[in-house]
Amino acid sequence: TRLQAIHNCADLAAAQVDVYFQSATTGPNAVKLIDDFAFRTASPYIDVPTAQVVTLSIAPPTSTSVASAIASYTYNLSPASKYQLIANGIVSPVGYTPSSATAPFNLAVYASARERSLNANNTDVLVYHGATDAPAVNVVAQGSGTVVTNMAYNTFNTSGYLQLPSNTTAGNYTLHVTNTAGTATVASYSAPLNTLGTTGLGLSVVASGFLTPASNSNGPAFGLWAALPTGGNLVQLPLLSTTSVNELPSEYINASVFPNPNTNQINVTVNTKATEMANVIITDLSGRILIKANAELIAGENTITINTSELNAGLYILNVYHGNIIEQAKLMKE
Repeated sequence: TRLQAIHNCADLAAAQVDVYFQSATTGPNAVKLIDDFAFRTASPYIDVPTAQVVTLSIAPPTSTSVASAIASYTYNLSPASKYQLIANGIVSPVGYTPSSATAPFNLAVYASARERSLNANNTDVLVYHGATDAPAVNVVAQGSGTVVTNMAYNTFNTSGYLQLPSNTTAGNYTLHVTNTAGTATVASYSAPLNTLGTTGLGLSVVASGFLTPASNSNGPAFGLWAALPTGGNLVQLPLLSTTSVNELPSEYINASVFPNPNTNQINVTVNTKATEMANVIITDLSGRILIKANAELIAGENTITINTSELNAGLYILNVYHGNIIEQAKLMKE
């Protein structure tokens, strides 16, 4: 089968590691699979034997044999699966919050990895939360709504790969990392899939580094980084200047909705400082997009009218995206 390894362990003590491989194919002696494997790099997908026990060992970059390994992991790989392994966590006993006792070094395994997208016009994106000091988060794709919900450290996106159209310039996305309530934006990033030429590929985006480097031996700062199936240096998604909802002046905090509850129509009032486009998205509580609308805003107060007659009675989430701001409100349909 095929396997890719990604180095996302931000502990400075593991800035580079050696990776050893041993199986019945190699015999009793482990062979060095990757020499000086650096943080925020990935191997290409490689062929590995299946239907036999394999052992991967992680050693310091100065190692001369597997005897120096700091950790070993044993697997029995299935020929029906394709694998991705992500090195993550903390090695050092001190200097990091949370510590290695809470977030120990590990290899996260995903057994349904993709080198190619299922649809030739898309980029298939797997998301992994690998920032040890970051809380659970949501990820919002501007114009498409919430695409990742309540993702905690050391987990993959529960719905698997996001299948994102990327064969046109509309395939350049803006991603907002928010708290799980969706009321505060941690950071916003550009994901220019079309510009990067990733159409047709399967790739992984990892949350990497530390939200608070000062509490983590001044290690690398938090960011989103993409691992391509060809391996090499991870591609940093550009950080956009963004304003948290919690940092906005009070008159810009939340879109107001009336009437609420409503029967077949709502009016959304949005304040903005400049002329810009707004995307209005209504989702159910699971994040499924039900209504999308666009409107041009002018500086000051704006009112957007949305037809809700096709919604069933119940509770919904209204999302308004304009500039680098996300505004949300709960919406009740009678």
